[in-house]
Amino acid sequence: MATEKEATSEVFDYERSDLPMWERHEKWMASVGRVYKDEAEKARRLKIFTESVEYIESFNKQEGQTYSLGINEYMDLTPKEMRGWCIMSHWVRPGKDGEAELVEYSDNEEEDLEHLEAQSKPSTKD
Repeated sequence: MATEKEATSEVFDYERSDLPMWERHEKWMASVGRVYKDEAEKARRLKIFTESVEYIESFNKQEGQTYSLGINEYMDLTPKEMRGWCIMSHWVRPGKDGEAELVEYSDNEEEDLEHLEAQSKPSTKD
């Protein structure tokens, strides 16, 4: 008998709770094109992925929820990394004329932070 989720939408392999978490992670990685630099990074990201999936599954089992959570492409990011990614990928700041200015940053976080700090320092011109 199909579960409600199976009856209403496509179930991706990485959403199957009968699979070991490492296998779900592998299938998720393939679906979002994620590749890690080495096995240590992969192990660290698997731990984060596991914690995220466990949270989602626990939340979705609670009675009375008006919405449900799902697995997405950010499952291997910590909350801190997620906030940084959201902030650093598109930063809105006041422009010189007082209007909002959208600034896009690169994938180099250190370089972006240096640029942001330099931009936020008051001018020393007299």
